[in-house]
Amino acid sequence: MPPLRSRCRTSDSTRVARWLCPLAFALLLTDSGCAEPPCPPSDPAPDLGVAGDMAGDLPKLLDPTSYAGELVIDASFPFGVLRRHPSAVSLVGARWGAHGGPLRTRSAPGGGLRILRARLPLDRLAPLAIDETPLAAPSGLPMPSYLGELVDLPADRALLSYTESGAGFPGEVLLYSRSDAQIVDRAPVNGFYAVATTDSPAGTQIYYSALSGLADRKSPTVDNGLYLSWLCSASHIRPGGDCAPGRKLFGWDGYSGPLALTAANPGDGEGADLFVAASLSRGAVSDVIFGLRTQALGVAPTRLVEIDSGGTASLVSLAPTATAPGWLVAKSFDEYMPRKAVSAYAQAYIRRGDGLEKSGALLPQALQPGPQALGLSLLTDEQGGLYAVIATADGGVLLQLARKE
Repeated sequence: MPPLRSRCRTSDSTRVARWLCPLAFALLLTDSGCAEPPCPPSDPAPDLGVAGDMAGDLPKLLDPTSYAGELVIDASFPFGVLRRHPSAVSLVGARWGAHGGPLRTRSAPGGGLRILRARLPLDRLAPLAIDETPLAAPSGLPMPSYLGELVDLPADRALLSYTESGAGFPGEVLLYSRSDAQIVDRAPVNGFYAVATTDSPAGTQIYYSALSGLADRKSPTVDNGLYLSWLCSASHIRPGGDCAPGRKLFGWDGYSGPLALTAANPGDGEGADLFVAASLSRGAVSDVIFGLRTQALGVAPTRLVEIDSGGTASLVSLAPTATAPGWLVAKSFDEYMPRKAVSAYAQAYIRRGDGLEKSGALLPQALQPGPQALGLSLLTDEQGGLYAVIATADGGVLLQLARKE
């Protein structure tokens, strides 16, 4: 079944159109209607003030009034804002890049693709610096085809996927060289939707929601689920030889959603926690977030969130600490007519043996958009830090959150 449905609160006839913009896919070599328009530079960041000292060595947090126009944090969600960085352009939908900041892929005016890398300043209130570079377009691309966000990998590599709109949603995953933005390998896949990667002693693991695993040739497989593949070398992602085809971990009857992977601490032996959002074709609720531990992939996943939300647009995860539970933070699609951000919900969880368990009740309004917020997405950095990405009328704001405990 097609993975590309947003389950928007509209009729079935409009769901495909609603999917294209909320998921920040760019129509290759055209001006996508989803692309953010150029925005004027933001004014210099004001002196926002800082909240009083926290206990122990915890960081000082900004006064909530300094970002209330962009975000309101539920009192039950134990986080505050540590940094606030204005941006001249919206970065909603960004991933964390190897350069140490948000990374966006977007269509360029007049055609082509551009990569936006936002660099965080030392001053925690200063504007982001944005570097924009071209990206080589894949050859032989059918039209229309829709692109996912670029994902940085180790060893100067990055991944980009495209999906066609025809039967079976065929497409490819493209392996790029980051230094020269050129394609070095490509592998067929059907309905590739979202991806998360982690490193292990055996190499880079690539987890993805799709209709098939990565293969050495085109396949008619239409089997929705969570898959695992490997980056077999710095120049090889296409299965063949000692590079095995993608392996299905588990599946569901419905539609794919985003993935999240906690930052693993090699010293604690716990591994990373992996989560995938799914919209179900049938059942008591429309949307589920499954969780499992990467060190126990053979264990059945846990349903950590079960909710009627109109689909999952953004999902991040924060690993448990020695004294506090981990968190899943997710949200549905923002409204577009008129543009309006929707809230993010949060669910605490704990590790139990080889599995994961809920901890406490779901917080339905953990992160609420302020009156200036036109869009909202979530991302985490390589250390597991949490960020809220806000779109506003004059560009956007990146807010870094920190635990209060």
